[in-house]
Amino acid sequence: RGIVVGHVADVELLPERDGVVAAVRLDAAAADLARGGSRFWVVRPQFGLARITGLDTLIGARYLEVLPGSGPPHRHFVGLDVPPVADALLEGGLDLVLEGTHRGSLAPGSPVTYRKLRVGSVLAVGLSSDARTVEVRVRIAPHYVPLVREQTRFWDASGLALDVGLTGLTLHLDTLQALVMGGIALATPPDAGPVVATGHRFRLHDEADDDWLDWAPALPVGNALLPPGTSAPHPLRAVLTWTEGRFWSGEERREGWVLAAPGGLLGPADLFTPPDDAHADSAALHVAGERLALETAAALGDAPDLAWMPGPQSDQEASPGLGPAWPDERRRALGGPEDCLVVGDPSAPLALAAVRVTPADGGWSVDPALPLDRSWHGACVVSRTDGRLVGLLLVDDDDTARVVSVPARLP
Repeated sequence: RGIVVGHVADVELLPERDGVVAAVRLDAAAADLARGGSRFWVVRPQFGLARITGLDTLIGARYLEVLPGSGPPHRHFVGLDVPPVADALLEGGLDLVLEGTHRGSLAPGSPVTYRKLRVGSVLAVGLSSDARTVEVRVRIAPHYVPLVREQTRFWDASGLALDVGLTGLTLHLDTLQALVMGGIALATPPDAGPVVATGHRFRLHDEADDDWLDWAPALPVGNALLPPGTSAPHPLRAVLTWTEGRFWSGEERREGWVLAAPGGLLGPADLFTPPDDAHADSAALHVAGERLALETAAALGDAPDLAWMPGPQSDQEASPGLGPAWPDERRRALGGPEDCLVVGDPSAPLALAAVRVTPADGGWSVDPALPLDRSWHGACVVSRTDGRLVGLLLVDDDDTARVVSVPARLP
């Protein structure tokens, strides 16, 4: 951190003459820096577009820099040939392996970008174990981890490309930094699947398809999706089935999400109410493998678009197969627009920014540009400020989405 914490007491040549040993004496107040995992390196001038470091060593004495580890006390270290990549120091990041056909201009420290914003760095570049491909190891910064999904695409954004046509010459350049240092870009489609785990392998494409550049999913990013100590709800997939038709009868279905709350299930009214032309006694609601009768379901007076089905629940369990109930104290009324998460499948929440909603009819209307369809019908809307449930998302047949507030009191 730019503070002198000791000095080099002696430097000797190794007996094999292939390296040196430096004896370092740390000040008493800094003795804790010598721990397992600590890293030492010689500071040398480093020139780049992002920054210039070590310039003082051009005319002054060379010196060591140390990054402390977290292991037990230790006295013998192997110095690094080059400074560690900045993103390699981040805890909680996502480490990936990208397989490409050639190295290009990629090197440790090359940027990984999303929409030309840096979200990570290249840690290392080398041949695969069978020498058939080049493996690029990258780390994504912790607050950008939700951007990387199973269907994410990576491509080499190094260098520039020229297109010559009848209308003239077009120059394609990702960033000036990528031109000099090399770089990797990524894009994620709207239906991208769950977030991947450390060690996931992706193909590194030579260039991007035109479609990738148009992808604009609403993905939650930040140091934490919800406040510390809070968790997202786990809505249940629900399927309403019924039989209709006079001469040719067939089973129809409608799908959505319902939430287990103390004493019952909460969800969109159209999941608890079959159409008028449904055959008598043919309708049933299927939730988490259970077939539930609809006789006890009723619309909520304060929220006619929502319905409630009582059941054999306790304060902790919705029913033997429906899991934990969402507690009443973690629910509040919908207010003015705020940043929220939309939770259907808990592994793939959707970001709902305050700028994407507009107050309307006691709730919010949602920007039609967001990738919402009927698969999100009934999903929970949770505030990113306090982690409380503020409403349910309702999606009409024409994919028009709105957020309706949950009543303060449930039956």
